[in-house]
Amino acid sequence: MLRDNMPKSYGVLDLRESKPLDASNKQAFLHELDRYRQVWNYLIFKTPQVINMPNVIEKTLTERGTNYGEFVSNAEISQNLKAVMHEYTEKLESIHIEALDMIFHKIARILNGDPNYADSWHDIAGYAVLVEQYILKGKQCDTR
Repeated sequence: MLRDNMPKSYGVLDLRESKPLDASNKQAFLHELDRYRQVWNYLIFKTPQVINMPNVIEKTLTERGTNYGEFVSNAEISQNLKAVMHEYTEKLESIHIEALDMIFHKIARILNGDPNYADSWHDIAGYAVLVEQYILKGKQCDTR
């Protein structure tokens, strides 16, 4: 029944006959993932959702690269900063460690990318404020 009502552009995706997605071939994987997304959107919203997922991802990666620099370099800087911090965690609680991990991640983006990208600085301030609030509230997490 679903096959008859589904737009032809989606092709036929019979989940009983489907195989697990193979992530080793990036382009084929993204194509299959997009097919699943299109079928899902049709089932839920009954309208075609025309989004070229690989192009959206590439656009996002390009924008992130402009602001944050190359991902591999960012990962190296971030992990080096975190390695130093993890040598001194005996007095820290998980909230301190997580906030510092995120702050180091943001610092790595600043060092590796655009140091004038204000959102990175805003995020650092946000993580610091979350820990400050936790401490001032007597170490009780807010479960908003």
